[in-house]
Amino acid sequence: MNLQTIGGFLFWVFKIQKRNVKIRLNMTIRSLFMIKFVKGFKNVLPEGIQFVILVALSIFAIVLTVWNQTRIWDFIESLLPITLIAFGVFLLQRKQQAFLAHFMLFFLFYADYFGGFFRAILSYNFGNSAFSTPLTLNLILCAVGSVYLILYLGSHILNGELKFNFKFTKNAVLIPLIAMVLYAYFKNSFLTAVIWALPVVVSLLIGSPLAAMMFLLRCFVAIPFTFLDVVFNGTLKFTTVSYWLFLLAAFYILAISVLATLKILNEPVEK
Repeated sequence: MNLQTIGGFLFWVFKIQKRNVKIRLNMTIRSLFMIKFVKGFKNVLPEGIQFVILVALSIFAIVLTVWNQTRIWDFIESLLPITLIAFGVFLLQRKQQAFLAHFMLFFLFYADYFGGFFRAILSYNFGNSAFSTPLTLNLILCAVGSVYLILYLGSHILNGELKFNFKFTKNAVLIPLIAMVLYAYFKNSFLTAVIWALPVVVSLLIGSPLAAMMFLLRCFVAIPFTFLDVVFNGTLKFTTVSYWLFLLAAFYILAISVLATLKILNEPVEK
């Protein structure tokens, strides 16, 4: 191998390395720009506008949930839980816990649709030249709302300004919470129990028991209407022993939860 060949090889290696360094530098600059953009996102809009957007996203979640429901029972069963979620979000916002209010709305509603948006995109079939899962306008709008919520949450996290002031106080929520956890665990799974309990526990720890009750009640508020649907559609005779046991348990939890909510409402107004 002569010197000219070696020199050409070294020049080629140097050129590739120079290009790689340039690519990495550009990626680093873009990453820093993105981090800076996300970090400053919470200051892009005034707090009043952020509250309006939160309300709009909550209303959109309610409308989207009930939009395609044509039966009265399905409409009620869909409307009540999402309405309680929206009210719980509002209570957290009023408690000046904007980060948690946005997180709960994303966690309890928009996160599923955000995942559904990407699953729809990845379902594109090259043979049919179409999406196996339709990419609907609702999915696109939910994805836009999800991106806003993620940017909002990410901005607060990157700024390191999260102050929750967690504290434990014994109140009327504890017994319904324990009953709900046991119900979710034995009827569904441990993971379901965790997912159901998380919004309740967090709201309880920041001193918002009424918001905690809204997130708890949303799991059971539709049970009576689901039961009436079973009665009227003629499928009651096909129910099982477990159905009746969990139905009675759900009615019990719903009853003590309503009583706990009334007790909280009779206490001094949350500040």
